[in-house]
Order: sequence, then structure tokens, then C-alpha cells
Amino acid sequence: MARRTITVNPVTRIEGHARVDIELDDNDQIKQSVFKVMDFRGWETFTRGTQVEMMPLIMPRICGTCSVSHHLAAVKAVDNLFGVTPPPAAKLLRQAMNLAGYIHSHGIHIFALAGPDLLLGLDAEPAKRNIIGLTDQHPEIATKALQLRKISTEIIETLGGRGIHPVAAVAGGVASPLSKSKRDALRIRAEEGITLAKYLLEQFKQQVFSQTELLHSLELPTAYLSLVNQGALDFYEGQLRLRTQDKSVDFPEYQWSEKLFEEVDPHSYAKLVFCKINNDSYRVGPLARLNCCDHIDTPQANAELQ
Repeated sequence: MARRTITVNPVTRIEGHARVDIELDDNDQIKQSVFKVMDFRGWETFTRGTQVEMMPLIMPRICGTCSVSHHLAAVKAVDNLFGVTPPPAAKLLRQAMNLAGYIHSHGIHIFALAGPDLLLGLDAEPAKRNIIGLTDQHPEIATKALQLRKISTEIIETLGGRGIHPVAAVAGGVASPLSKSKRDALRIRAEEGITLAKYLLEQFKQQVFSQTELLHSLELPTAYLSLVNQGALDFYEGQLRLRTQDKSVDFPEYQWSEKLFEEVDPHSYAKLVFCKINNDSYRVGPLARLNCCDHIDTPQANAELQ
């Protein structure tokens, strides 16, 4: 038999662009696989010499989906560089913008990327296993998901100055205060968002939690790394927590360069990151946040966590 290569291009369940090449030998056994994602884009090089106050405006352009995270990570770095602490009101505005950014990003992933597989089933016709197929089969879920994403975009636009690639966070705080009228309008929209989120969560649990075989097939013993604040789930500040199956280690976020290291592996174009504490890889993201935290400091979310 002739040697052949199976190519998965594009990989469609991620926020970005990637492909996988699987090379088979003469006996149709996997000889090697390569994950090809062009994550090198030169930001560390072409931003050298740029006025540091401009970085919170430049960094969001890394991504159109999670631009709030890049915006706030950059401005927090500038805060630290200048030795300034934002006043409480500015910190709250940043945190609210950050949470809206996560709702926006997670909404895309859960319903547009992973959702069709989980809600329609892996045995569904591939051509229909997408957001269009989800809209056809579960129109109310898809509609409410889009409504929730719209609310999150409105919050980002109000607090960040733009719905995508925000500009409001500046060194030492935010560019302008939030007016009472805008605050009251956002409160109404946030309450609508909570109602939508609770509905979508229940629908998701009904559709997905019953697929026990699928859920067990996704189990992968691994270490996790995420941000926690006195043990609670946090998206903005706190300690980094590495949690393995038998222990947890917390360390300040500014020590990341002492605890983490990167390596290049032949099977991937992306750099792999390992932790010096256990000399092993780890997972990050939503699952890591839930597995690393001890509790969530809002009652409804904490009840769901349990």
C-alpha cells in the first residue's frame, strides 16, 4: 500500500485557523501527525520601540473575539510599569467590561463552534453540524444565544468605547466615568442577559448531560492552571493556581516567567508551555477555571458549580 496523508483543513471548532496532517505508513498505521497553526505573528518584534501608553490600543488587534482580554492584559502591564493603582470605580468598570468579553467569547464557542457537535450529536450529518443546522433544529436556543451575545457586545461598547477592540482602559484607570443613565440602561440589559443565560444553561444541561458516553470519552487526566482570588473564580486578578490530581500550588501572577517555560515540539507549529512545578503540561481555559477554583462568589453560579 502506498503511504498517504490525511489532512483535516480547516479545523473548524477553534477561534482561529489551523490544520492537522496525519501521515500513515504502508500498513495504514499512524506514522506521525502535525498540528499546524500559524500562531507566530511577530507582535513581540514589530511593537518594539512603540510608546508604551499605546499598547492597550494595539494589543486588542491580536483577536476580534477576545479583544477585551488583550486590552486589559496590556493596560494592567502598563499600570504595573508605571506603579499606579486604578481607583475602585475604574477597576469595577474594567471588571464589568472583562466579564462581558468572556460572555461574548464563550457564547461564540459554546453555540457556534462546539454547540453543533454537542447539541446535534456527533452522528449528525457533518454538512448540517454547524450554526445553521443548530438554528434549524433548535431555533429558540440559537436565537437566545445570539441575543445574549448582542447584550454582551452592547456592554463592551458602552464600557470599552467600541464593541470590538475596546479603547477605554488607560494607564491608571479608564478614559471616562460611567454616567448614571448608561449605568441604569446597562443594569436592565444585564438582567435580561441573566435570564437568557439561565435558560441557555438549562437547555444545554438537558441536551448534553444525558450523553454520558460522550462526556466520559472526553475525560483526559491532566494538570490545570487558572486565576483564583482567595480560592474563588476570578477573571481579572488574584493568584495563579496549578492543580494536579493530588495537589494545588498557588503563586503570584508576576512569577509566571519563573514557573512556566516554553518548548518547541516537532508535532506542532505552536509552542508548548510547561510548568516547572511538576515539569508537565497543563490545560487552561473555562474547564481549568472551574476545576481550579474552590467556589464562585455569586450564589447562582456557585450553586451550578457544585
